[in-house]
Amino acid sequence: MGTVALPRFLDLELTVGPASSPGHYPVTARGPSGDAHATMALDPDAPDLRTALAALEGDATDETLFLDLGCRLFNALFAGPIEDAYRAALGYAKGQGGKLRLRLRLGQAPEIAALPWEYLYDPRRDLFLAIATDTPLSRHLDVEQLFPGPPPAEPPLRVLLILSNPVDLEEYGLPPLSPERERRVVEEGLAPLRREGQVELRVLTQARRVAISEAMRTFRPHVFHLVGHGAFRRGQGVLLL
Repeated sequence: MGTVALPRFLDLELTVGPASSPGHYPVTARGPSGDAHATMALDPDAPDLRTALAALEGDATDETLFLDLGCRLFNALFAGPIEDAYRAALGYAKGQGGKLRLRLRLGQAPEIAALPWEYLYDPRRDLFLAIATDTPLSRHLDVEQLFPGPPPAEPPLRVLLILSNPVDLEEYGLPPLSPERERRVVEEGLAPLRREGQVELRVLTQARRVAISEAMRTFRPHVFHLVGHGAFRRGQGVLLL
């Protein structure tokens, strides 16, 4: 089996603070090309925005809805200097042969955190950030401040890898995944630790609820690693199995 080169990631952290006035939130960008500050103008209770969210909760599959909502969220978050910092960081990452990982910190503004930021759409690049290969997007929670860390696990560390690639992803406007490639990346990354007996890996190629529940009960993993997509349905984030 050939080796799979792991991509190099550079982080752009986007932190949204508590509202400075109704519908106005301070935003800070910190990345490889420097820091930037701006104010995001976004009313989470605006009637047109609530209408769009209600359509999503009703399992809407209209691509125009996704694009309009994604553009609105993008233009609000990436205002002025924040967009400049984003594009500069993206260019810097490409110049270094890497990818730009976008990390959203929204914990200080829960009313903003409730919005479906996974639909962020960059109109200049004509793509959704969350499914672009060079701009993985994640929400970042300072969980260490909320919960004490778990006690250290005695080796081997049990890792459950679940590969999910449903056939109906197009209905959500999502591209198919490459689960076998992801599996190779994980297996090769863990190979040295597995040879030393430090890690035990179990792979589920069929992401069925019954199979997952059985693996959780019998394997009792320390790490649950899912390769798959998520979506926003009926007001909540869901995993697509």
